[in-house]
Amino acid sequence: ASFYENLTHQIVFEDDAPSLLEDNQSEVPSSEPYKYAITLVLDISGSIDDPKLQKIKDLLILENNLLDQIQARTDEHVITVVTFNSVATTSAMFTDICQVETYIATLVSGGSTNYDAAVTAATAVIEGYGSNPSLIDYKQLVYFISDGLPNTLTSEDALDDWEEALNLNNFNAVMVD
Repeated sequence: ASFYENLTHQIVFEDDAPSLLEDNQSEVPSSEPYKYAITLVLDISGSIDDPKLQKIKDLLILENNLLDQIQARTDEHVITVVTFNSVATTSAMFTDICQVETYIATLVSGGSTNYDAAVTAATAVIEGYGSNPSLIDYKQLVYFISDGLPNTLTSEDALDDWEEALNLNNFNAVMVD
């Protein structure tokens, strides 16, 4: 079956891979909406100048963009925002879209771009979601949004930990630059 998700007016992800059906299928897929555990990893470094930062904010919080679409799909979601520049900062775990939008609206850019700090902080959030029994049936998503211009190299250890955390906790990751 095809999976199609229009995340914003600007970005569309489509998977048209073939699906495999068993001859003796005994379970009918649930039509209930997904529950989401989402990690937003946002670059707020100096290379993300005001026009770029505004585009990120628009992508996430303008009417009918990513957060509104999540709200329209389900009321059951948790969202944590990891912002990074020279260092990474992790927000509280939000369950209210309006609180996430308010948090994002206040972001300002500055500093260098440290992917190691971002990956390390996001890995901790992913592992926390994965070990939280109340989030066991949540669809795990990570959105990493950056201009792709790190000032410091990302260590192999940090990348290995990131990949392992994604795989162990059944997360899907999307990089937008």
